[in-house]
Amino acid sequence: MSNELYSQEEAELLEDLKHGVLLGGAGFVERMRTTIDGDTVKEQPQKRKLLQTKPVAELVQEISGIAGISQEDLSDFKQPLRRRSRPMRDLLIFLVWRNSQHNVQAIADFFGMNYSSISAARSRGQEYLCKNRKIRSAIKKHLSI
Repeated sequence: MSNELYSQEEAELLEDLKHGVLLGGAGFVERMRTTIDGDTVKEQPQKRKLLQTKPVAELVQEISGIAGISQEDLSDFKQPLRRRSRPMRDLLIFLVWRNSQHNVQAIADFFGMNYSSISAARSRGQEYLCKNRKIRSAIKKHLSI
């Protein structure tokens, strides 16, 4: 009898276990995520896992709205074009990388790029942001850069 009761309680506890780190409801998990967000340490996998709760696609949608990138441009960013400058795509890659804890491979998969291309695009995006004051001021209002 007591074993059955414990089994039922254990199942309920495991349902509320979020990301292998937190035990609580969705509101609690979101509060903890925003609390931890500012204090990111990449060497702590539990924090990285917690901050990865938003999928890359959702982050891209959010950030593209802030940066003024249209849906049409977003779909174009996924098309491979060699030897062509794409500063807004590079900016978007930099901002997704900077404002999340997703690894480079996850970002590369979303944009249909090679893992090794993301680092170069990220650097170009950061450089573009430094040079373009108008975009930088618009983005600074909403994101950490």
